[in-house]
Amino acid sequence: MNQDWSALDRNLSELRRLLEQPISAHLSVLPVTFGDEEDWLQAGTRALDQAVRRICSGVDEGIGPAVLAQPIDAPRLSRGFAELRQGVEELRGVVVMGEALAQSGRSRAELGDCLRQAAEHNLSQVDAWLAELRAVLADPKTALRERGLPTSGEVELDLTLRLEPSPALERLREMVRASDEPAVVQKPGPCWRFFKLAMAGLALYLAFQILIR
Repeated sequence: MNQDWSALDRNLSELRRLLEQPISAHLSVLPVTFGDEEDWLQAGTRALDQAVRRICSGVDEGIGPAVLAQPIDAPRLSRGFAELRQGVEELRGVVVMGEALAQSGRSRAELGDCLRQAAEHNLSQVDAWLAELRAVLADPKTALRERGLPTSGEVELDLTLRLEPSPALERLREMVRASDEPAVVQKPGPCWRFFKLAMAGLALYLAFQILIR
């Protein structure tokens, strides 16, 4: 059974247009209220954590199962892309937050630069993954040949999104560790869960069954 990929292609196009927009021209609010948080390190890593989780949920629980359904599950696909888009918006918000912190004073400059670099790193990975999906939809035979797969019959093509950490994330982890050293050992917070997840690499499975005539 041939899939109708039009809904997937439409959502991919819309999300890539968002990623192509200049961040400063698109966002006017931060992922956390600037000026109300006393601990910018916790606030920044928490925002980064939430964005990654949304992206994970959008692909793993929405887009992946939707495209494997026969026929494609359009409502679930739409919900998955909405979650993915929200995660992308939040990553872009972290970039804005990082830039604001970097410009607000010496003590926050390094933190701001690390947050911005970590978020931009993940955004570029999402963008590359979306571009790969669009390329596969536009010319599946070429995509299969490039991977050494058969170009006739029923072929399963695996496409994986990996959100791997940037070097800036390790520096953020050092900052979190340093800020926690004087305190009594406590239950790990959201930022620690994010570091554990991201430093291991996040692999999300997505497969297409493409019927090539």
